[in-house]
Amino acid sequence: MRRFDAGRDGETIFVPPPTESTLPEKWATIIASYLGDHTLRPIQFKALHQFRILESRRNLVVCSPTNSGKSLIGHLLLLQEAQKGRRAILLVPLRALAQEKRRELSTLFRKLQDVLDSPPPSIEISTGDYRLEGCSYTDPPPETGEVIIATPERLDSIIRNPDHEQWVRSIGTVVIDEAHLVGNKRRGSTLEFLIATLLSLNTPPRLSLLSATIGNPERLRDWLKPCDLILDTHRVPPLQKNVLVLEESENPDAFLSVEVRKVLSDCEHAVLIFVYKRTQTKKLADFLSKQLQQNVLYYHAGLSTSHRESIRKTFLSGAAKCLVTTTALSMGMNLPATHVYIRDAVFHGFGTVSIGDLLQAMGRAGRGQKAGYAAVILRHNDPRNPRELARDLALGTTEPIRSAFEPIVHRSLKNGSDSMTPNHAILIGACLSRSGREGVRKDTLHSILKRTLASDTVRGNTSSAIAFLIEHCLAYAEKDRLFLTVLGRNGMRSMLPIPFITGVGQLFRDFFCIYPQDDALRQFSALDHLILIGLLFENTPTFGRYSQSLAQKIDAWHESQSINEKSYLFRKWIMGSSSTILELLGSLGIKVDYGKPEQSRKRAYLSVFSALILLERSRGTSCRNIERRWHIKHVASLEERWRDSAIWLLSGQANMLELPSFYYHLLETCA
Repeated sequence: MRRFDAGRDGETIFVPPPTESTLPEKWATIIASYLGDHTLRPIQFKALHQFRILESRRNLVVCSPTNSGKSLIGHLLLLQEAQKGRRAILLVPLRALAQEKRRELSTLFRKLQDVLDSPPPSIEISTGDYRLEGCSYTDPPPETGEVIIATPERLDSIIRNPDHEQWVRSIGTVVIDEAHLVGNKRRGSTLEFLIATLLSLNTPPRLSLLSATIGNPERLRDWLKPCDLILDTHRVPPLQKNVLVLEESENPDAFLSVEVRKVLSDCEHAVLIFVYKRTQTKKLADFLSKQLQQNVLYYHAGLSTSHRESIRKTFLSGAAKCLVTTTALSMGMNLPATHVYIRDAVFHGFGTVSIGDLLQAMGRAGRGQKAGYAAVILRHNDPRNPRELARDLALGTTEPIRSAFEPIVHRSLKNGSDSMTPNHAILIGACLSRSGREGVRKDTLHSILKRTLASDTVRGNTSSAIAFLIEHCLAYAEKDRLFLTVLGRNGMRSMLPIPFITGVGQLFRDFFCIYPQDDALRQFSALDHLILIGLLFENTPTFGRYSQSLAQKIDAWHESQSINEKSYLFRKWIMGSSSTILELLGSLGIKVDYGKPEQSRKRAYLSVFSALILLERSRGTSCRNIERRWHIKHVASLEERWRDSAIWLLSGQANMLELPSFYYHLLETCA
């Protein structure tokens, strides 16, 4: 094994320079209570004394390493706004992280209650599986103020509805954790447009973006102006980074067992190991448990919420000292690890892990007051140059921040108009959904789009996006105004993917034309709606592999059901020949390979399989009985993830399936 030094971040202790406090007396007391026996860290000192963030309303971009003290800055901004009797929003990327932040803030507010002028603000969570229970979106915030922890997708869904305007006006500040995700290809577009929407409000809230790994943060500062950029490279405690290159004869797992054994010989140490695939977490944890003769835990996003929470508590208590995980724990989750090993720096089939993501994972080491050690492990045949990797990690070199809209490969529309992407159509649809029934003037639309980070790219694709929405019956134009159809409005406000909205819409339009007496609709069952989301939602989990025996079992299951429980789609289109399956998928707008009809058959049957498992669970069938009957595993964890998605999609689908969504089609096409 060869070892390359990748630098040392931070210092054992930071002593703030002597200065007269510029803080109002109330906040000096609050901060002193917050810190207890500790002193301000460098980034905190800069924010409070140099930039005087508690006396300003300017937006903020705060960039400093993990464990450098950014959380205190965010907490103070949230508390300050809530103390004014307003709503303060904390945006986090993960539901599990929302739970952790709620615990943090609840503990903090209890600690500060004796020095606050009023009772601590209430704390609510609003994510995919949490709603603001008992809250009407016309309600003012509580007298003591309110802190809401939400995912960007959840806040975006609230803001999309113009009926929630009064609630939106009560937002005083929005703190965005892990703000580098604005450049994420999958989720960045939602976050970017959410920020652009907030910036375009008549009275925008104060925005504060926090991140450890933003390349070129000056671009974000210019986007949010008037905005202060607060930078610092220090962290307390220090973190030593290495790149370890294994010889051809060395096995990574065997190497880790030796390393972890040495590390855990000190009872104060704890280890996190990052791997690529979920299946590898359990495999490596079992191997290390056997080698080390002690309990090694594994963690990934596919586990049930209760299981993940149990693992977190076990590791926090010190009952287990080693945890193998995927990147599910690399974003913002705080666990008391002194050592981090990244076993997989190359994701085969996807490429190398970015410097920013490596630094995020390495930053999990040395939490609290304990110094940390983090290492990236390279195999002898990994494509990365270890010296260059060590240099980039030492310098903290990260990719320049860019909009999620910029790197997308465009595709041409059928009508030969300019190129566009579904992301741009979603963005235009989101703009229109917030406008209400009066529609949006095209010049007003451009004024909103220019507040996006990629304003030139976005505005350049506006015409194509509008044409796409009109072609798919999601929008229409009258003179100089644009409107969403009822179908488009209901789908967009439900945050449904565009292929889902257009697929459901086209299927039912086809049914109206083929079956004018509504025969198809009369025979639709609950299972049919579940099958639709299984076919149209690309992240539908797979409960098992396709086989002829599985198809026969599904056929037999369906035949055993009463006529009211049978699926019309399955009986009429899927159970028959491959040609009828191709017709169904074509109506839904799903691309198929007509030369390989068997692939479409497999896709359809697996979608039915996922749907019927969810249906059986809704009838009260236990996971164990389902696993025994179908000879599958891990139903509980997969079903939990699938259930959350299904509730969202079914709710949106129900909103779309009303007569006004299809009125013009029924009138003009079906007479």
